[in-house]
Amino acid sequence: MIAQCELLRMEGLDMSDRNETVCQEILQAVKQINFGEVILTIHDSQIVQIEKREKRRLNVKF
Repeated sequence: MIAQCELLRMEGLDMSDRNETVCQEILQAVKQINFGEVILTIHDSQIVQIEKREKRRLNVKF
């Protein structure tokens, strides 16, 4: 997980402690779901909320 955030730093993006934490939170949310979405809410160019919606497919036959 840290490796991907490190790549962003190497690309010249501002990776302050807050941005590093946000990056890790986003990557953790992505890794926790198999199907679904990770939604970022941005206010004044800052990520203020991370949501994840997981979809589960059921193979139930009636």
